[in-house]
Amino acid sequence: MQASTKTVDGYGFCRRIDTVDSSAMKKVYCSCGCILDLDRSYFNRRLDLGKELECVHCRNTRISREIDELNAHFNGEDVCEDNTFY
Repeated sequence: MQASTKTVDGYGFCRRIDTVDSSAMKKVYCSCGCILDLDRSYFNRRLDLGKELECVHCRNTRISREIDELNAHFNGEDVCEDNTFY
């Protein structure tokens, strides 16, 4: 896809976001069932790294859980398998 040659608000050569080539995007399911619309290069990079594809909600939940686990580890708290502290 080529960039537009029209000038938009004096910036010139801007590409409108709604003209993204659909062949560059890939639709996949998150583990929670949410449909993700991802760039193919991002999709392939995540798979090459062996990482899961996650929606924003699942990603934020995972990051929050990891932060809690790190805080517990560095505060000297023991964490059980089910993420309860004892």
